[in-house]
Formats: sequence, structure tokens, C-alpha cells
Amino acid sequence: MSAQPKSHDSHFHFVEYLSGNVDPTPTQSSREHREKLPTTPKAAPAQQTTRKAFTKGLEGFSGTTNATANINLPLPKKESPWDTYRKVFSCDLAGDAAVVVHRRHPSEVLLLRSFSGDAAGQVLQWLNQLRHPNIMSAKMCYSTESSIFALCEDLPLTLEHLVVCGARLTEIQLSAILSQILDALSYLATEGFEHQSVKSSNVLMGLDGVVKIGYLQDIRGQGRIQHQTNTLKALETLTMELMGGTAGMNDVKRWPLDSDAVKFLLATASSGGSVVELKKVGYTETA
Repeated sequence: MSAQPKSHDSHFHFVEYLSGNVDPTPTQSSREHREKLPTTPKAAPAQQTTRKAFTKGLEGFSGTTNATANINLPLPKKESPWDTYRKVFSCDLAGDAAVVVHRRHPSEVLLLRSFSGDAAGQVLQWLNQLRHPNIMSAKMCYSTESSIFALCEDLPLTLEHLVVCGARLTEIQLSAILSQILDALSYLATEGFEHQSVKSSNVLMGLDGVVKIGYLQDIRGQGRIQHQTNTLKALETLTMELMGGTAGMNDVKRWPLDSDAVKFLLATASSGGSVVELKKVGYTETA
């Protein structure tokens, strides 16, 4: 696996309490899969920091240093990726994927995703057209007669892992995650698109806390006057899950009614049906 930036580890500590515990195999919020997941980890201490807005997350923490978001995707190679890469195992990370390494130079772990039918052309279009550090990107694509293969960076977690294992996020961690999702959704809205399946299992996360929206086949064009009510409802559900669900919301010591996390949650239902308006929710204080 390629080296990850270290500048955000002090805020998240995801490397310490997740990398050795979360199974990279498929995980769904079902009973049979939950028993395979680790026990709830202890919350890591968060560094004290001053924030200007809950929806802006940590300063400089948006994955904007990821150069792949600004590089034009080369034309797909008309060959099978299996001639070059070897599968290590299959997994479910915002869709079916294969963890692969290069056959001759197995020094970097990557994810290989395959798409067929109508989804193949659609995903290839989004990979070429959408350029944002918080939206899944590809390093290279391959094409065969029946499928398109996208070679993506190895983001080994989804937000579903955090939800199911009961990770007790701090408000700073929650802010950093949601701010990245909002940045991606706002970018899509500006470009005239909307992701129709914003949920924990479709949002990828690196061990350094960088978040990227995946499952690009569910991106659709947005009508000129269409409100983003469904997206905001999905974001409300996702926020509640990250805050611990019903049990977490009832824990007023953890999430006081006047906390910025609760204010943000309430704002998802009163932002006028716009992700852009939701991004304006903020405050000025020291955590």
C-alpha cells in the first residue's frame, strides 16, 4: 500500500484503532455480518483546535492534495487488467471490488472495479468528467468486449465500517467526515448532477480520514429546478448513523442539544432543499 499522509493522524487515530480490527471483507448492517466485526473501540482523544464552521471540517483536511483528482484519465487500455495485475481477494467497498497487486512489481495495493452493460459507459463518463478530491477517481481504465475495469486507489474502509463497529466519533471527527461529503455533493450540484445513493456503504474512507463518495453508477443529471430533498434526507440518515443512531442521539452527554453536531443534523431538514445552503451552517468557537 502506498504511503499515506501523516498530517491528519493526530486528529483521527483511525490507523491505531481500525487498521488492526476492521475486516476488509464485505460488511453489511445485517446480523450475520455484525458478529464478524470487532467490539466497539475506545474513542481516541481529539486534538484541541479552533474551527470556523462545522461544515468546513479541519483546516486543510479535504483531500485536496490528492493529485489524481486533477489529472486527466488516459484512454482505456484495450486489454485485460489480469494480464498485469493479480487478485489478492475480493471485497465489497462501495460496490464489488478486487484488491490487486502488480504481477511483477507487487509493491502497491490497488482496487480493481469492473462494470458491464449500461453502467460501464456511464461510470467511464463520470471518471473522465468529474474532478473532485472527495469523489472516487481512477488511475487507469481497461476495456474488454464486455466490461470496463477501473484501477482505483486502495481506500480500505467505508463509513459503514464505522457505523457497524460502533466507533464513537468526536465532534471534530464527525465534522471532518461530513465536510468532505458536503464538498463532494456541492460540487456535483454545481456541475448539474446528484448522487442518488448517499449512504454509509457507498462512502469510502482512507486510514488517514480522507473521505470519497463512491458507487458512481448512481450519479444522475439533476433537473434545473429540482430540489435535493432526497440527498438531504440521505445525509440526515448518514449523520444520525455516525452519531450512534437512536441510542447515540438519546445520549445528551455525548451530543448535547446545543452541540454543533445536533444543529447540523436539524439543519439537514431546514436548508431549503439545497446542499449549498446546508454548507453555510456554521459557528465560531473553540472545541
